[in-house]
Amino acid sequence: MRHYTRAEMELVYNHIVGERMPGVGPQSIREASLVKRYRTGARMQVGNMVFHYGHSDGTMVDNRIVFSRNPQDSGMTAIGAAGVAAAGVTTVTVQLAAGGGPAQDGNMPLNHLEGGSIIFMTAAGIYTRGIRTNSAVVGGAGGTMVLTLDAPTLGALVATDSTEIIASKYASVVVGAETIVNSMLCTGVGVPSLVCATQSWLWLQTWGPCWVATELTLGVGNENRSGFVVGNGSIRDFAGASGAAQRAGTVMANAIGGGQGAPFFNLELDP
Repeated sequence: MRHYTRAEMELVYNHIVGERMPGVGPQSIREASLVKRYRTGARMQVGNMVFHYGHSDGTMVDNRIVFSRNPQDSGMTAIGAAGVAAAGVTTVTVQLAAGGGPAQDGNMPLNHLEGGSIIFMTAAGIYTRGIRTNSAVVGGAGGTMVLTLDAPTLGALVATDSTEIIASKYASVVVGAETIVNSMLCTGVGVPSLVCATQSWLWLQTWGPCWVATELTLGVGNENRSGFVVGNGSIRDFAGASGAAQRAGTVMANAIGGGQGAPFFNLELDP
């Protein structure tokens, strides 16, 4: 019988208490930090509630869903000559588009893409890898950057192959009014666990019982329990959101008389 390796056990452990950055102490769910203490998007479970670790690029509120600031960090871009590589590598050189980056200005901060994903469109197939680190791109015109991946590439990379890149949805979170584009084009990622200033690292609740600002029609009636995220971070019912918005979770208690019930909402954004 094969025993689990230390690395395998650490994966399970980190899935519950969060993967911490080297050499730093813990950070509770009710604490903000100007120092990054966990990997971007790290997961922590507290009872039946789940939290993920993110960075605020605006002032956080504690009763509304916040959003990814930018929907995508680099659109479809050719690998180019600098990215040619043999199969099975975990370090790749890719192109950042001129309008790419978290501010869509052709710049990429060091390791901003940690926890994000890259899609490779190649002769070997189309596949996705996670991103562990990235080099910085400065100068405002895009350019090459080096990524380390969470698994090897499938086949050789040639100049005409293409990539698309998206950062972790927790890398840069803001209230709906502060997204780069219309907030309804950005993903609602969670409810901040506390009010804190911009440029803080904090835990965002993504699953389980909580209170979040809701519209007065949510939960009214006998079956009206599905909730959907709208642009101000509150939750509306199916009809109010036209059934087209991002689903946020489920009302936990309708009132017996058909009115809006107790203010408990079960978030179902990221387990």
